[in-house]
Amino acid sequence: ISTEHGPRGGDEINLNQLNKKKFLNFGWPIASYGKHYPGVQKIHEDNKNLENFLKIAPLYQSHKDYGFEEPLKFFTPSIGISEILKLDYNFMNSSKNEYIILSSSLNGKSLYSAKLDSDFKVIEDELLYIGNDKIMGERVRDMIYVAELNKIILFFEETPSIGMLSPK
Repeated sequence: ISTEHGPRGGDEINLNQLNKKKFLNFGWPIASYGKHYPGVQKIHEDNKNLENFLKIAPLYQSHKDYGFEEPLKFFTPSIGISEILKLDYNFMNSSKNEYIILSSSLNGKSLYSAKLDSDFKVIEDELLYIGNDKIMGERVRDMIYVAELNKIILFFEETPSIGMLSPK
């Protein structure tokens, strides 16, 4: 499982099946559920190159229709996706595949939680805001799961500080 920080509104979670005999292509920059940022298009317009740029990077709103792998999940609007962490069975006390995806964009300040079935289909997901009465929304810079503590350690950017995420 991997994350892809896409264009405006095109962040993805992708399943990289390494046991397949073919090379998987997730479509970038031909297919995406996002759009080009206005500044990118303006640069190509100013350089009188927009038509050629859009031939190379059209960002079709379907992956499958153009021969690419569909993402497990995409985000519109973007969440600023970055790191992904598979949780230990003990953390959530569940037999399902469970992942925490770190959203560390300047305005994301959140974690995204996804539960997958045995076929790696998203069956439950939730965006979790990071903050409390002392820290009002904090950019998460990194995270690590510590099995011995059964906790996720979050490394914040602005304060600077760390936080611990425990199971319910």
